[in-house]
Amino acid sequence: MNPVKRLWNKNFTILWSGQMVSDFGNAAFSVALGFWVLEMTKTAEMPGGNTALMGLILACFALPGVLLGPVAGAFADRHDRKRIIVLTDCLRGVLFALFGVTVLLKIFPFYMIFPLAIIEGALGSFFGPAMSSSIPELVPADDLTRANSARSFSSTLTQLMGNSLGGLLYAMLTAPVLILFNGLSFLFASFAQLFIKVPAHAANPERKHIFHDIVEGVRYT
Repeated sequence: MNPVKRLWNKNFTILWSGQMVSDFGNAAFSVALGFWVLEMTKTAEMPGGNTALMGLILACFALPGVLLGPVAGAFADRHDRKRIIVLTDCLRGVLFALFGVTVLLKIFPFYMIFPLAIIEGALGSFFGPAMSSSIPELVPADDLTRANSARSFSSTLTQLMGNSLGGLLYAMLTAPVLILFNGLSFLFASFAQLFIKVPAHAANPERKHIFHDIVEGVRYT
């Protein structure tokens, strides 16, 4: 079989393209979020906005991944990875879509950004291991390096584009629209990933208990 067709089979192409769309939406959202928080926290004492609060919010997005990493990895290793991928992307899509709509309608309570960030970070911590462990199952072993390279390239490219265009899009479209677009990008990825086929985990009677793997992961971390 042609190596190109072998790598870019239906399953990998759908996963790759869906993630490219959601990665771009998330990168643009990250830039817009910073501007939005600074705009919302402007006061007479802080005309430029509260940068410390912005840093705290960004930390809330990242912290669940640090705390839940070992648990999420062990969970993804034992459960249906396609279901995890589709469900976490769908939930993040709904979360950001509601966030964008309520900000657009000016009814979003600002303090809710903290639980929203924590929930999004927790969902992302389960999505990451499930997606990463699916790639080797979607391409031949000989093409795994190329598949990982393609995924790394798309992630870097969308991050670069999102960071470069985020400020411009924020000025043109405003924060609520970018937040809503981020939600729609996750929903698009979730819908697309319904059509991939990820092989089930092979039965292994010698597999250790999940809590043993979690403890090992925590120790390694």
